[in-house]
Amino acid sequence: MAQEQEIYDAHPELFHYTDKKGLDGIVRTQTLWATHYQFLNDTTELQLMKPVLAKRLRPTVQEELLKLFRQASFQEKRRFREAGGIPRIAREGAEQLVNIFYDSAFGKTSYGAPLITPYVTSFCTHTHDQDYERQNGLLSQWRAYAGRGGFAIVFDTQQLSERYKAEADRHGYTSHLSDVVYDDEAEKFNAEFGEGIEKIRKQVPGFIRPRELNAVELFGIVLPFFTRLKHRGFREEREVRFVCFPITQENRNTFRSAEKRSDLPDLPLMMNYERPDGAKYIASFETDKVKTLPIKRIIIGPQSDQSKAFQEIRKLIGKRAIELHCSETPWRSSLA
Repeated sequence: MAQEQEIYDAHPELFHYTDKKGLDGIVRTQTLWATHYQFLNDTTELQLMKPVLAKRLRPTVQEELLKLFRQASFQEKRRFREAGGIPRIAREGAEQLVNIFYDSAFGKTSYGAPLITPYVTSFCTHTHDQDYERQNGLLSQWRAYAGRGGFAIVFDTQQLSERYKAEADRHGYTSHLSDVVYDDEAEKFNAEFGEGIEKIRKQVPGFIRPRELNAVELFGIVLPFFTRLKHRGFREEREVRFVCFPITQENRNTFRSAEKRSDLPDLPLMMNYERPDGAKYIASFETDKVKTLPIKRIIIGPQSDQSKAFQEIRKLIGKRAIELHCSETPWRSSLA
C-alpha cells in the first residue's frame, strides 16, 4: 500500500471545501475536525471491503478445507456434506473470517465500547485536474458545500502530514493520510491492497487449523483496508482522507478491562466532542504547540458578493501569509 510519505509526492496540495462558519472555526482555532465514521455522508463507510475481502480469501479457505476433508473420517466427511459441501462452507467461512477482522476492530466488545473507532477528515485533491480547477475550485464541490457562500482551504500536504504524524506519536494512536480507492477501480485496488491481501491469505491456515497468528500484523493491514475503500458514487469528491484511531478515555477503559491491566501508560487523550446535530468528532492539533496550520491559500467560492467575502477573510487571517483568490467559476446558487 502507498505510504504516507508518498501522499505529498502525488498530491502536494489538499483542498478542504467548507462554508463560512467552517472556515471561521478552522482559522480561529487552527484545528481540523475529524468526524466519527458513523456520521459521514456515505452510509457504506467501513462496509464495502467485507464482501470483497471475503471473495478474495474464499479460494484459500476452500483449499484448506479440502486438506481437512481428505484427512477426515467417514463421519466427519458426512458432516461436511450435510453442511452443504466444501464450496458453501468455504464461502461462509471466508465471510465469517472477515467478520472476525471487522468485529475485533470496530465492533462493540463485551467490555463496552469498540477497541478502535475511526475518525475521518476529508480533503479533495485536484492533482489530476486542470490548472483552472486548482486555481478556482471544483464546481461539484461548490455545489455541495457553497450553500450561502463557500470556501476552499488549500493545505501544504507535506507539512500537514508531518503535523498529523507528530500528533499521532504524541497521543500514541494509529493513523493514515491516504487517497481513497473507489470500489470500481480494479487496477488501483490490486495495486493498493494486493500485497496486504496476500499477507492475510497466508494467515488463513492459522484460522482453519488453530495455531499462532500475527495479530499485530493483521490489524495493521486490516485497519486501512476498511477505511480506504469508498463507494464509486462519491468519485467526484476526489477524496484524500486523514483517518485516525484515537485513544479516548472510553477506549482506554475498554482496553484495560479486556487486558485486565491498570498499568497501561497514560498518554495524552484525545477529547471527544459532539456537534449540535449529534455528530461526534475530535479536534486535531488542539493540544499542538504549533498553532499555525499549513494553509497556502484560500479560494473564495462563487457567491453573491465575493468582494465583501474577500475583505472579511482578509481581516480574519490578519497578517498570516495566506494567498486569497476569488473563484472565476460563474455559478449562481439560489441560496447565495
